[in-house]
Amino acid sequence: MDGRPHGWPWFKDHLELQSYDLLVRPVWIFDVDRHAMWWGNVSALTFWNADGLAAFQAKDFSGDSQIVRDRLQQIVTSGAKGARFQESWTLYPAGQPTTILADIAPIYIAEGRRAILVEASYPLDFAQDPEALRLLEAAKNSPLMISTYSLSGALLAQNTAAAICYGATRLDFADDASVLKRRIAEPALSHALLQAAREDQEVQREFSVETQAGRRWHRVTARRGRDPITGQAVLILSEEDIDDLITSRSRLAEAKERLEERVVERTQALTAANRSLKEEIAERERAQGELTLRNAWLTTILDNTPVEIVLRDRDGVELAASKRRWLLHEAGVDSDADVETDDQRVLETGAPLQREIVGRTQEGQKNLVVARFPLRDYGGQTLGTCSITTDITEQKAFQSRLASGQKMEAVGRLTGGIAHDFNNLLAVIQGNAELLAEEIGGGRALIQPILHASARGAELIHSLLAFARKQTLRPEAVDLGSLVDRTIDLLSRTLGPGITIQREISATTVCALADPGQVELALLNLALNARDAMAGEGTLTITCKKAPLGSGGQGKAFVLLSVADDGCGMSPEARQHAFEPFYTTKETGKGSGLGLAMVYGFSKQSGGWVTCRSTEGEGTTITLFLPAAAEEGCSRAKPATAPLPHAKGETILLLEDDEDLLHLTGRTLRKLGYKVLTASRVAEARALLSDEKGVDLLLSDLLLPGGEGGIDFAKEARQLRPGISVILMSGNLFDHGDLGSGTPFLRKPFQRRDLAETLRRTLDQRDAAMPGLPL
Repeated sequence: MDGRPHGWPWFKDHLELQSYDLLVRPVWIFDVDRHAMWWGNVSALTFWNADGLAAFQAKDFSGDSQIVRDRLQQIVTSGAKGARFQESWTLYPAGQPTTILADIAPIYIAEGRRAILVEASYPLDFAQDPEALRLLEAAKNSPLMISTYSLSGALLAQNTAAAICYGATRLDFADDASVLKRRIAEPALSHALLQAAREDQEVQREFSVETQAGRRWHRVTARRGRDPITGQAVLILSEEDIDDLITSRSRLAEAKERLEERVVERTQALTAANRSLKEEIAERERAQGELTLRNAWLTTILDNTPVEIVLRDRDGVELAASKRRWLLHEAGVDSDADVETDDQRVLETGAPLQREIVGRTQEGQKNLVVARFPLRDYGGQTLGTCSITTDITEQKAFQSRLASGQKMEAVGRLTGGIAHDFNNLLAVIQGNAELLAEEIGGGRALIQPILHASARGAELIHSLLAFARKQTLRPEAVDLGSLVDRTIDLLSRTLGPGITIQREISATTVCALADPGQVELALLNLALNARDAMAGEGTLTITCKKAPLGSGGQGKAFVLLSVADDGCGMSPEARQHAFEPFYTTKETGKGSGLGLAMVYGFSKQSGGWVTCRSTEGEGTTITLFLPAAAEEGCSRAKPATAPLPHAKGETILLLEDDEDLLHLTGRTLRKLGYKVLTASRVAEARALLSDEKGVDLLLSDLLLPGGEGGIDFAKEARQLRPGISVILMSGNLFDHGDLGSGTPFLRKPFQRRDLAETLRRTLDQRDAAMPGLPL
């Protein structure tokens, strides 16, 4: 499951290795991936002359040779279960050489890094024979592969180069007599080498062997020696990799063969020289045919190109031209004098010339680009000019649309930046006005304009956020037909008696996946725009049905809601800017220019789109496309207004950094019967949550000072108090999906009823899920 070879130990920290401190022998772990010490027991620290583990880990091994590094990498890449190695190493723990016999095992350490566990034993004393020690070190680090075999073919010893080549140590084979036979590709050759050793004959051969990298060619010198341990005769092999040399020999032979072939070919070429001269005439005829063909291609290009191309000589005489010759003259902006002047400038300067031309045609404005450049022969001599005229009207229109989109994005970013503070101000105004209206009773008429103004301010910010696609939506399955039916009464009173409302609702249920409140707001905005376009008299048609299959692409289903009027319609320029925020054709003070921008932003954020079809003098149809939802569970009606729900003895922890809004919301909660704990900083709320035992719900703002957010603290609160309910609120609308789709959310400014109903619904759902939870 962890990706390491089965059976390898894995030490994740130093605590698992404490028992090794009892050993007399030095034991340490070397991190191969980082080429540094990782841990050592007490004996190892003494052996390496280290004052402690930190000094031990700081030992510098950057001077190790590449052959040492390759050998260590080979050990830790071994996949054998319980793999162990035994080798003699010359180390320099205190700057002086010390030769040991090391028992080595590959392991894994912290973070899954590869390492080796080393146990040092039998220190070898070469003080009496330093030459032997030097020869041993030279043999270990020699690039030649040196191996010792018994006369039965068992591997007795090999240096590091041989171990790297064949990928194993002597311990891997124990007394296996077939090692030599397996390494030498020719079966009879291993027998011959052993026999030569028995007869004390030296053998030098080149043959192929089976290495870890595959079959390679080696130059081998074999002679008889004597085992210094047992005194028995042994076979000593010295091997040099000559695979590249063999390859070079083969290539040299091939080159020689090719050279001989080229001599033959040259002789044949001389013989064929006369024949090629005869063929030259035929080749010229073919070249003439190709030239004719290319001229035909050029004619085809000139006849079919969508741009205007004209080639002229130095005197202005037309040499060739495309069939499309009407672009400049059609736009009414060019003349023979202009052509002559521009061509003369190109001939004099030798530099290309390009200019953009704007003209008017029956189809409207034309944008053209005329590029002129000199025509030259192979020697660089200027022969004439070429002009290419391209219609860029569509590209210009696209650039205009792109600039408009960037402007709308800038408005959206600006709105998102001010929404939080502005909505906090509106929340204070609206909340205090509600409390004031309740307290003064008969003076409510004086408070109503304040409530209306704050609601309009909230709607303005909400419309901007909807356009910018920064609002937090609560999509659900909505029956659009039912929503239209219950909205028509409101529309009838709002639009006035001169507007006749017609409904074209599909007989089958039309169910959309959208925020129902936003759908109602979009429908109201479209109806008000239609009323103004009809000057208070006309017919408003509301259509609700399923969109044709495939209209949205990618196999998704959509439904549509359209509002059509028979008013004045839009000009082409007005259609182009219809969905831009603050763009309006109404008189000053008669409209904010945000209605269609809100509809546009809402449709995009909901995963749909909106279209506009309008003709001056005939009317306008705005169609909103929304993702379709399953008919099951479609909401069809809102519950009737009920008395404000109150507390049932619960305690609310309120976290809000705006002091005015903190005071107002706390007062509102207390009037609803809740016990309220207030905090303006996360640290205060954390302390209250730790000290108070009966906190039932956290009501927290999303944006908080000090770099801490409401989402993070809500997660912390759920860990400190499992079972606590959470409601988030913000005037700057964030995605809070990482707390779960069921987390309640209040958009500032909110009315007291929204707060009361959200609190009661959230707490009741908690009590239903955990009936044993104390209040």
